Amino acid sequence: MAENRCQKYDVLRGLAIVFVLLIHTSAEYGLLSSGCALRFPLNAANKLFNAAVPTFVTLTVFLALRGGKRRGLSYVVKKALPLLAMYAAWSAVYAALRVFAGGEAMPDAKAFLLGWLLQGKTFYHLYYIILLLQLYVVIALLSHAKPPCAPWLPLLAAAAQVAAALLIEQAAEAAGVTANLGVLALYYFTPVAYGICLASGPEVEGRFARMWPLYTAALAVMCLARAALADGLGPAEGTLAGDLTAAVCRELFILAAVPVMFNLAGALASCRPLATLGRHSLGIYFAHPLLIYIAELAFGFNGGDDAVKLTGMAVKLALVLLFAFVFAYGSEARFLRSDKNAV
Repeated sequence: MAENRCQKYDVLRGLAIVFVLLIHTSAEYGLLSSGCALRFPLNAANKLFNAAVPTFVTLTVFLALRGGKRRGLSYVVKKALPLLAMYAAWSAVYAALRVFAGGEAMPDAKAFLLGWLLQGKTFYHLYYIILLLQLYVVIALLSHAKPPCAPWLPLLAAAAQVAAALLIEQAAEAAGVTANLGVLALYYFTPVAYGICLASGPEVEGRFARMWPLYTAALAVMCLARAALADGLGPAEGTLAGDLTAAVCRELFILAAVPVMFNLAGALASCRPLATLGRHSLGIYFAHPLLIYIAELAFGFNGGDDAVKLTGMAVKLALVLLFAFVFAYGSEARFLRSDKNAV
């Protein structure tokens, strides 16, 4: 029997996957000339779209833990095995694309295993799958640990995250290596804490709704602040002051972004197109960079003047949105047909 779904959370997934598409199609704002009037607005918008992954993490933890469900090894295996199969298949597709279409050199076996596969670097978006696999283990542990669900938990998690990120980055710089924090579940204390709190009861979402002006204003400020940092305004990246500023801004951004995304999903809870995208968000996530990569190879949108680059962003966004809706509604139709036939 199909799992009962709350449309609001499907809409939330739909919003998050649209934000992912927007992140990946606006990322070339940095290639625009410094005199382009749209450079900074696109920079700030791109920072806003970074709410997608923390939202997915929070929602995953929340839905897995609500109702006090205990999760064990069987939960991890049930979730991980299909995901690993899809990850392996898509990693092969993207590795072949990079080597045969992009002309990149295939790394040796050790670099391919330790770099591309284990860190999700076969293509830029696959790191999230490695994160998700770790998250299933974290959820299983949390379901038995019964952590506190006090309102201050996300604030404490954010402070701990700043300290942990600084320690890891400073240690990596001292060792002369690059810290790939985004692939680690340890980099997502704050959204995990939000998920724990949301699982404790509906009053947390009620608090999100009551405080929406504060969260929305804070999110706007943090997007502008992070965009300014990305444009080189503020302490230099790689210094202690720069790392601290970036870490604090990131956590403040997440603290504001997750409640805003939940509030927005509540306001749009009756939006069926977003709910349909949300039900098929994983397939969209795996496949959409293929279109972006092919479009860049075919049309060379990243070269030329600002008009060409802006046109490229718009074309790539249109392509991936069209693909997302065709994929989602096509999958939905197949699902409905199979469900009807089963009856």
